[in-house]
Amino acid sequence: MQLTLSIPSNSLRATLRAYGELGTVLHEAITTKDITEQHFDLSARLANARVLESRLIGVVETGNEKLERELSRARDRVELLDGKLRSLESQVAFSTLRMQLTTREFFIASAPQSLGDEISLAFTRSLNGMVRLGRALLVLSAAVVPAAIPLGLLLWLWVRWLNRRSKRRRIPVVASGASSN
Repeated sequence: MQLTLSIPSNSLRATLRAYGELGTVLHEAITTKDITEQHFDLSARLANARVLESRLIGVVETGNEKLERELSRARDRVELLDGKLRSLESQVAFSTLRMQLTTREFFIASAPQSLGDEISLAFTRSLNGMVRLGRALLVLSAAVVPAAIPLGLLLWLWVRWLNRRSKRRRIPVVASGASSN
C-alpha cells in the first residue's frame, strides 16, 4: 500500500519518528528544494505588476478603451502571479511524505516430529525423487531418440563398409606342400 501525505513542515520529524515506531523502516530519504530564487523572482514580478495596474487605473479614468484592455491584462497578470506565489508559500509550509507499507510474513513453527514421521517423510521424499528421475529419463530419451536413429544408421553403414573392405583385402591362402605323385 502506498500513501502520500501533506504534513506541516514543522511536524515532519515528529511524524517520521511516530510512523517509524509502528514498524521497521527499510528506506528513508529526505530531500529539499531551494525555492528562494523562485520566490524572490515571483515577488518582484508581482510588485511590478501591481505598480503597473495602479498606474493604469489612474490613466484609465480618462476613458481610453485601449488602456482599459491593457489594465485588464495587467490585472490578469497580478492574479496569476499572486496565485503562483501563494502556491509556492504553501509548498514551503507543508512537506510531502510518501510511504510504502508492506506486511510481514509470519513463520509458524510446527510441532517436533516423531521418528516414525521423519522416516515416513524420508520415504515419501525418496519416492518423489524416483518419480522425478523417471520423468527426467523419459524426457531425455524423447530428446535423444530423434538424433540416435540417424546416427545409428550411419554407424551401421560404416561398420558394414569396413567388413566388406576387409573381405576384399584378404589374400586367399594357397595350400602348399602337396605333392603330385
